[in-house]
Order: sequence, then C-alpha cells, then structure tokens
Amino acid sequence: LAWLGGIPERIGYETSKRRGILTIVVPVPRQAMHQVDYFLVLLKWAGLRVRFGAEYRFYYRPEDEKEAQDLLKKRGLEPKRFVALHIGANWEPKRWPFSHFARLANLVSETFSCPVVLTGSLGDEEAAQKIMARATAAPPISFCGKTSLGVLGALYRRAAFVVSSDSGPLHI
Repeated sequence: LAWLGGIPERIGYETSKRRGILTIVVPVPRQAMHQVDYFLVLLKWAGLRVRFGAEYRFYYRPEDEKEAQDLLKKRGLEPKRFVALHIGANWEPKRWPFSHFARLANLVSETFSCPVVLTGSLGDEEAAQKIMARATAAPPISFCGKTSLGVLGALYRRAAFVVSSDSGPLHI
C-alpha cells in the first residue's frame, strides 16, 4: 500500500518479504527488545529522535479500581491474592490450548493454594467453561465478559501474577 500510494520513503527490516519496495532496508536488531523499541528502531533510521527502554504504564480510573474490588469481593477473593489467566485471543493460533490452561490452573491451586481467575471477552465464556470443567484441583472463577479494559487493568494489579495468550491484555 505504501508503494502503491507513492510514499517516497519506505523503511523496513531486511527480513521483510517486501524488502524490494523499501527505500531504506534496516538490519534486524541483534539484542532482544520490547516490541515498541523494535519499531522505534525504524523511526530512528528515519531520522527521528527516539528514546528506548521507556517505562510503559497502563492507566485506569478510580471507579475501575472500585469495580474490580467489588467484583473480587462478590466472589470471596478480596483481599486474597489470586492468579489471573487471560484465555482470550483474536485468532486461534494465538490461543494456548484449553487443556494447558486447565493444567496450569491445577498446578497453581495445588502448589500455591491460590485461587485462579479466568479473564477474557464474553465470547471466551465457552472456553472458560471447558477450562473450569477440566481444572479438578479447584475450579477457576470466570470473569470473562465481566470487565471493561480499565477494570481488567485494576484486576491485574491485584493479581499475584498474570498468564496471558497473545492478545491485547497481555500488554497491560
């Protein structure tokens, strides 16, 4: 699209399948880095000043914090620590298998005596039911479809840790 649109400067990494249409081909960074920094490298090659290694924050409202607290309290999880498993993803290849999530839920329950909360969209509730049926140690609690993005952030702040499929909430 950039080439068809007549954009005069097209910058990308040398591993790109479309490197033939690039005007500036950038070597792939050798060191591991956050995805944001990976794309900032391209901006640097374009001549822009960039700052790498920024601290990333997720902001939510005090009302979101209160709603997360109420949600946890209603399920008997406040003030307990819990583990959150985000089971949702936009595409099947980015999803971890349900059986793996169920096994992890069992391991967390057995090893740490810690409740497990499942998060995702309303469309993930069927998957949550499958996971809960397979998690025999202590069935997880599903919050799928019950949180806004802000409430999800507040919920994750209270979790002992979060395990997520490759999806947007992974970056919270």
